[in-house]
Amino acid sequence: MKCNEKFKIKTLPYMIESVQLLLQSKPQIQLLLSNTTLTLSRQNVFSLLSLMYFELTIQQSVQNFKFPQYFNFSTYYMQGSQLEKLKCLINYFNQCVEYPEYFNLPDIVYKRVQLIDIPNWINSQIPLSGFKFEKQKNEDHLNCGIVDFSDRFFGGKVAAGRGCAQEEVLLLINPEAIIATLFTSQLGDKESLIIQGILQFNEYRGYEDSFTCIPIKYINKGQTLIAIDALYFATKPQGYQFTQEAILRELNKSYSGFKGSQQQVISTGKWGCGIYGGDKQLKTLIQWISFSQACPDGNIIFNGLDDKAYHDLGKRLELCKKRYQTVGNIVKEILNSSQKNILDKLC
Repeated sequence: MKCNEKFKIKTLPYMIESVQLLLQSKPQIQLLLSNTTLTLSRQNVFSLLSLMYFELTIQQSVQNFKFPQYFNFSTYYMQGSQLEKLKCLINYFNQCVEYPEYFNLPDIVYKRVQLIDIPNWINSQIPLSGFKFEKQKNEDHLNCGIVDFSDRFFGGKVAAGRGCAQEEVLLLINPEAIIATLFTSQLGDKESLIIQGILQFNEYRGYEDSFTCIPIKYINKGQTLIAIDALYFATKPQGYQFTQEAILRELNKSYSGFKGSQQQVISTGKWGCGIYGGDKQLKTLIQWISFSQACPDGNIIFNGLDDKAYHDLGKRLELCKKRYQTVGNIVKEILNSSQKNILDKLC
């Protein structure tokens, strides 16, 4: 396999050396608990990813904490999109060795945010924020927060023998984020994971089985990754997502990420839709409302590629903004009239 030959020539000796140095130094890398921050050097990140590559990591076993099932890259030698996953990692390792100045770049910050002060959603007088709809992908925008449609176990199936959906793609083009799977347990209903300082090492085409890696020289887009896991409605009773319980959960979840990231601009899209079964109209409203509460003077960008029906929601949101003006006003209306195609009722 050509990619493996190229990989061994350029990178393997340095990876082995970095792993040896890491094991000798025995760094204290703590579990990322609620409302804690972990700061790692680029060298440590490189070494940890090397450990995962060599299958020298083991699944965490800590009482009262649940960790991802997948924690190394042994499945990447399978055919199809898994080989493309491997190429993404190979390019990361090669880039780090080819451009040694990489290791002098600022550290990467991993932050777990647990929402303590829950907003009084119904009575909030915070004004509704700005927004826009774009025909792009979440990760196309510069200097902003990028929403990762996360699994409750951060990383989803990025290290598994299957799966290459939105979260997996984001982590493959930004491999420095992958190591958070080693020290991040299952996220709670009011928790999010924020990763600051990541670089992009790959472009791509396709999705799931058609995913194809396009290696590039690493670039700094000034992006902060915001991992928030939506509810999986496919296993819930029909109509559950329109209940007050579900809506408030999603408001609190997304608010923890938006508030915790401290970003004035957020790039997102159809969070929790697709196989999760989320209603596009409702999920768009929820993200807009929670972002408004977190950053009323900012802008949230909804990316829909070629989905015309999704872009048409922008006109409806403009009407909602004029009619309801504040977070509390629109939340009251949503909770009183939750239903499919909710914008038909609101606007």
